[in-house]
Amino acid sequence: MSFSSVAVPHQSMGAMVPEFATSRTRFVEHMGFLEVLSFFGEGVGAGLYILGVLTNQPLAMLLGVVFVAIAVVALVAHLGSRAHLAWRAITKFRTSWVSRGSLFISLFMAFSVSALLASQIAMFAWLEKPLTILAFIFAPLVIIYAGMMLRSMKAVTLWRSYYLPVGFSAHSAASALIVFWCYGQFAGLNQDIMSWLQPATVFCLLLSAAIAVLHLVRIPRSAGIEASLERLLRGKLRTRLIWGAGGLGILVPLALAFLGWLAVAQLGQSLVTILLAVAALCRLFGDYAYRSAFVMAGAYEPIIPPPSRNLGK
Repeated sequence: MSFSSVAVPHQSMGAMVPEFATSRTRFVEHMGFLEVLSFFGEGVGAGLYILGVLTNQPLAMLLGVVFVAIAVVALVAHLGSRAHLAWRAITKFRTSWVSRGSLFISLFMAFSVSALLASQIAMFAWLEKPLTILAFIFAPLVIIYAGMMLRSMKAVTLWRSYYLPVGFSAHSAASALIVFWCYGQFAGLNQDIMSWLQPATVFCLLLSAAIAVLHLVRIPRSAGIEASLERLLRGKLRTRLIWGAGGLGILVPLALAFLGWLAVAQLGQSLVTILLAVAALCRLFGDYAYRSAFVMAGAYEPIIPPPSRNLGK
């Protein structure tokens, strides 16, 4: 599917303003399963690590590190034969979100893995707390990285809005919360933790849905945006966005979370645990579907200056 447009000068503040235009739009082709998997793993894993630190749950912290490690493996697999050049990404920290993200993830993994190892070795136990604090500091930066990196690609208009990094972060939080809630059923978390975990999960699920809708509704229209919306709402990504991200990623987890939260006494702990396990799996699938849909809907808008009025004179 391809779209094309011709720019027309428009009136602004009472004056005619020269307008740049796109001769055509084309969708992003170089990002696929492995890239989206890395975005997904980084966000969810860092969110789980934060929750594990806040509640003093080492197993949740380990699970978070595993998610981020999967993201790193996916990224290395994507780089393939160029993986040995990845270290160069860090050298442009001041100007590139790719560089910043590479550094954030590297430091998070270094500190978090070292902290987990220190907790198991008596002579290094004194290092566990400072290393955990350092990993905790970098975890939010890992969460926001993917959205900010995509937003920095100026030619892809769908990604230029702050709705994208905010949406990615909200979805990471929602996924981490519901997975942690499921984990809490097995770990027997105390009621003080559950009292804020349950409403926070429901709130983040609703927030994630609201941000995704606002992104589609409020983003300024252009040829690239129209192409992206066509693909998301009526084209090949419609099922992924509406049924994957919206249905399985939001509605099903919301319904099961509400049921597990409000009817735990009637259902019993075992049934609630099963419901939350299903909710967590649906949520993870929907989180991936959301990121995949917005990545694959990105459309380049190469800009060219309008033709000079003096041509031909």
